[in-house]
Amino acid sequence: MSTFSYALHARRGQIEHENRFERSYEPWLAFKTASGNTYRYEVSGAIRAGSSWLTTITVRQGRVVQRDFQPNGCMDDCFTGISIRSITATD
Repeated sequence: MSTFSYALHARRGQIEHENRFERSYEPWLAFKTASGNTYRYEVSGAIRAGSSWLTTITVRQGRVVQRDFQPNGCMDDCFTGISIRSITATD
């Protein structure tokens, strides 16, 4: 791959990333407004060594008020990486 085509490919990837961000940002702001900026979200992750975890973050009126961390064992069907599992409006 030439330097020019590599630079063009890298820029295209950056543009695609920026477009995904823009498409998700407005709905995120709308969700925060609709929920009164009070919500809970879960982030899970795992490593190949067999460990996984689940972290739950609770936000009330824009401030993090609680964080729960749960370490778990990981079975064969466990993924490797980190992902947001859910975002839920709370009371």
